[in-house]
Parts: sequence; C-alpha cells; structure tokens
Amino acid sequence: MTAADPSIATLARIVAAFNANDTQTLRTLVSEDFDYVLEGKSPIAGRYRGHQGMQDFMRAIHGAAGGTLKVEPLGVSADDRFVIMYATLTAERNGRRLEGQNVYIYEFDAGKLRTGRNVPCDAYAWDEFWSG
Repeated sequence: MTAADPSIATLARIVAAFNANDTQTLRTLVSEDFDYVLEGKSPIAGRYRGHQGMQDFMRAIHGAAGGTLKVEPLGVSADDRFVIMYATLTAERNGRRLEGQNVYIYEFDAGKLRTGRNVPCDAYAWDEFWSG
C-alpha cells in the first residue's frame, strides 16, 4: 500500500458524490480552502473557492445539465500528493448530448481534496455544449 491509496479511495467517494449531486458529502471530502478551476470560456468556467465555491460549482454544472451529468473514470494515477484522473463525462442539455473525455488534476492534503483542475480534451465541444 502506498500513501497515494487513501487519496484514490477518497477520489472514488468524491466522484460518487459528484454524480449524485451530493454537496453534503462533498463538503466533508474537500478542504475549507478548496480551489477548483474549470477550464474554458463557457458560462460555468472559472475558479471556485472554499466550500461555498464548491456548492456554487455543483449548482452551476448540475443545474445546466438538468440531472443528467455523470463522470465515469477510465484511469487513475497517483503519487503522494497528486491524483490524475482520465474520465468520460456525459450530460444532456437543450436537446444535445455531450460525451467527452476530460483530464482531472487533483491535489490532496490531510486526506481532503484541496485543489482541482478540469481540462476538457475537446475544449471547443466542451465550451459549445455549456454555452448553448
């Protein structure tokens, strides 16, 4: 067992809570100084900080997707500090469907998610979907 294993287990709980739009559970898994960046130029892109930022992010992305949002991990790699996840994200919005891959870069500290960054593999399709 390595020091990265607890972070991978925590990430699995985070993904499950994210998919369920469970902000109460997420609040227990992210640090108070949480700092998350959603890349792009869409209305939901930007930086989200703290527990309030996490709730704002969840409300924005899940609200825009009307309960259809799902992240499915395809691969996870970790060291003692960072976890990188490659995943498929699916969502439906305004009669359109998004199915694309994203790279997620996470930093854990004291067992909680401290920083994160979502990098869509197809930035144009990502921005178009969330903007339309």
